[in-house]
Amino acid sequence: MLILLSAVVSGVLLVASHQVPAVLLAVSSTSAVVDKSWTMDFRPGDLKVFIEPTTGDPYWYFTYVVVNNTGNERMWAPSIELFDGAGKLMPTGRDVPGTIHDAIQATFTDGAVDDQFEVLGKLPIGEENGKEGLCVWKASNLDSTDLTIFVKGISSELKRSEEVAGQPPVMLRRSMRLDFKVRADERMMGHRKADQTALTWVFR
Repeated sequence: MLILLSAVVSGVLLVASHQVPAVLLAVSSTSAVVDKSWTMDFRPGDLKVFIEPTTGDPYWYFTYVVVNNTGNERMWAPSIELFDGAGKLMPTGRDVPGTIHDAIQATFTDGAVDDQFEVLGKLPIGEENGKEGLCVWKASNLDSTDLTIFVKGISSELKRSEEVAGQPPVMLRRSMRLDFKVRADERMMGHRKADQTALTWVFR
């Protein structure tokens, strides 16, 4: 007869000065349900503002490098979302014309950065096979001074949420949370970057 031992996991989640709704954090307090989890090497780049020169429309864009050092080939199909501090959670690419992606990519002179949808697929092992991706969001609220990016798909580690209000528990995935601070004098200046203030791990 196998006796399953459950352990209560408690941790301190570093939160930037803005408040992210609890439903977005969804931190579990039960033990992981996988024994052999893996985590890719995800290296966040800059979060910047791009101003479309013809229309003046602003966009946020974010670059990253991901390397598979897990020992096995993996599929790279992440979910990367931007929380704008005003209650809006946006997946990458939503309402962003292809011409905007092209214009931003053209600013990278080495040509190494690929659009987020172009880098999806198998990710072989090794530094030489790493991928550099570009994520773009329509900046509907440039008044936000605090922004958060959630990256899901880096790790296979799962946890089961606690039962809440009679609802059955759900499986939560270990995700990276990146917090940024946008200085007021840089909001409307194209290609100026926001300051990263925190990098933490959450289950959501």
